[in-house]
Amino acid sequence: AKLLQYNERQLTMLYRMAGRRNQSMTPGEIISFVKEKILPNKRYAAFMPKGAVERLTAFEAQLDSVLAAGPPPALPPAVTDTLLPERPLVAQATPAPADTLPSAPQPVEVPEVVAPPTPIEVLAQMAFSSMHYSSSRIHSALSAAGISVPREQLDLLFLYSGARKGTDPEWKMSPEELLTFVADTLLLDPAFSGFVPDSTRALVTEAREELLSGVGKLRGAEYSGAVLLSEYPMESDSTFVFIDRIRALSDEYLPGTHYWIGESEMYKEMKEAFPKELLLLTLLTVLSIFLIVALTFRSVFIPIPLVMTVLSGIYVNVWASGLGGSEMYYLSYLIIQSILMGATIDYTILFTHYYLEGRRESDVAEALAGAYRGSSHSILTSGLILVVVPYVMFLVMKDPMIASILRSLSVGALAILVLVLFVLPGVVAALDRLMGRR
Repeated sequence: AKLLQYNERQLTMLYRMAGRRNQSMTPGEIISFVKEKILPNKRYAAFMPKGAVERLTAFEAQLDSVLAAGPPPALPPAVTDTLLPERPLVAQATPAPADTLPSAPQPVEVPEVVAPPTPIEVLAQMAFSSMHYSSSRIHSALSAAGISVPREQLDLLFLYSGARKGTDPEWKMSPEELLTFVADTLLLDPAFSGFVPDSTRALVTEAREELLSGVGKLRGAEYSGAVLLSEYPMESDSTFVFIDRIRALSDEYLPGTHYWIGESEMYKEMKEAFPKELLLLTLLTVLSIFLIVALTFRSVFIPIPLVMTVLSGIYVNVWASGLGGSEMYYLSYLIIQSILMGATIDYTILFTHYYLEGRRESDVAEALAGAYRGSSHSILTSGLILVVVPYVMFLVMKDPMIASILRSLSVGALAILVLVLFVLPGVVAALDRLMGRR
């Protein structure tokens, strides 16, 4: 301390920071420690005494010059006693007579008085140690050293550090849990409330009330509902695979009775039941029309080509829909089949009736011509109405289900109209011998 003209307590703090408490250090080690550890740190450098850096630099230059010049001469006793009383240097002199030499002084051990560490020394020890401290402990040490830091800011720093180091990306919260935590905990904590603007506070409160209101409508005493949204199409193979996965997860994780409703679920159920329902509907429709036609003509054979003509028109309708890249809904097909078979079977009955009437007195060609003359006007009038009106409504209709029914109805009626006027006459003429007596 005398060599460097430092305060002894400050130099003791340097020893402690260097981990050399109650140990010896050379002046060079002290200078190196100050230059490498203390001065680069602005917080520690601010506590250096005024002019200490200049004295340290000057003393370092003196040491360098002494080392370059070689071993120094012995210091005179006065200098030795002043600067280094604990380690006197013995000067080279002519030995005195033995009777004049004083007896050698006995060494006296002086107990070292260790002063308690100052608040700055405590901070230095905490900074250079590898130990962890709580927010309250650091706040107390800073306050004792005269450094004013709000406790709330230290708590925020600890939370921020924990969020950076201890966050798991797999952690999840529901919107209800998040808004409840923000409204009931975050906004009521003075450490955080100052960071939340009034507009955001009102928005959080409003969103929470709206969420709780909506959840209240979905949760009931006996039953609860959930809404599931996806980006899958309303009806597709990928949609049906997704529904199968949802059903499996529901059966695995929902212990009680549960149901799935919705358009995609409805189409999935319809697809699963489509073959059986279509077969049943087709058989009922065909048998009903077959029975009516058979009673009308009092023949079991005549209804066969008539019913096949109408069914062929329906199949042409399905083929035309697929050819144009459009879609036909399940319900559309069932409805169209029932309507077209019931509405257009009259065309075949009317044409066949005129043909059989003409066949009583004429040959096949004349009977066909008479059937055309007698039935074509009625068939075209009714058929074109069934073609044009649904198609016009299809063009202005926005609902996809209704639009699909109207379009299919128009295309199917046109297909049946063409078959009745251009195919049925040839079929009737080819089966003339089986149609009945001349």
